[in-house]
Amino acid sequence: MPSAMYILFKARKLKAGDEIEPVPEILPADVQSRLAELRAAIVDPENQRYSIRWNGKEQSIAKMRKFLERKYHADTRWGEHRNFRLVGHEI
Repeated sequence: MPSAMYILFKARKLKAGDEIEPVPEILPADVQSRLAELRAAIVDPENQRYSIRWNGKEQSIAKMRKFLERKYHADTRWGEHRNFRLVGHEI
């Protein structure tokens, strides 16, 4: 099954080089002001395992989501397409 990122890439809604960040509403209030620290660059939207560069490594958006759940208790039950947005825009 294709990922949401792949579908958005094919629809030309995002591209390699775009930056994503968590949607503020999934994070606790005290973390929402630090979104810039949680940004990732899209490097290969067609590759589910290494689609973003985050924390200095290429990895999956699912791995970033799991980190947010563990460290910040992010409420990510809605899936990647509702948990992340292009920087400054909701996807």
